[in-house]
Amino acid sequence: MSIVIGLILFYPFEIPAVQTVQLPMAHTTIEPQYFQKPYLPAADTIDNGTLKADLIEIDKLIVDETISKAGHEFMEIFFSLWSWPQVSNGSFMMMIKERPFRGISTTITITINDLTVFESFLQTRYDVLESLAQMAAEQTYSYLMNYDNIMKQLEGKDMQGTGIY
Repeated sequence: MSIVIGLILFYPFEIPAVQTVQLPMAHTTIEPQYFQKPYLPAADTIDNGTLKADLIEIDKLIVDETISKAGHEFMEIFFSLWSWPQVSNGSFMMMIKERPFRGISTTITITINDLTVFESFLQTRYDVLESLAQMAAEQTYSYLMNYDNIMKQLEGKDMQGTGIY
């Protein structure tokens, strides 16, 4: 039986004391793994010590996120029609997403660098898919050309300031 008073607990019987033992400590230091330099084979390095894999950059990427047969067919038609325009600056990531909509229909969305460029309902008829893919390719191409023209105008000499107010 114990009696609780405030936060102190009293036992009517005696509790044996716990003995602590001091363990000997080793005096060796182990360098953590994140401080150690990784092994870089000579074939994978360039003169200044950077990896060749660090220098690889993907300028133009198309990501397919279609889920239905009609979506896959749209992607195949779009990809056969698509050619990247010769733009002066920019690395672009194009995502073609298909999402379910009400009933049995789906929507197809084309985004470039997280900006929606084209969006439409997707139908299963092949001739409609061809015309929709043609329209999507034209609209996406015109967006990229317009983007390139705007970037060239913003980099022009009349838009660059001297910093003097």
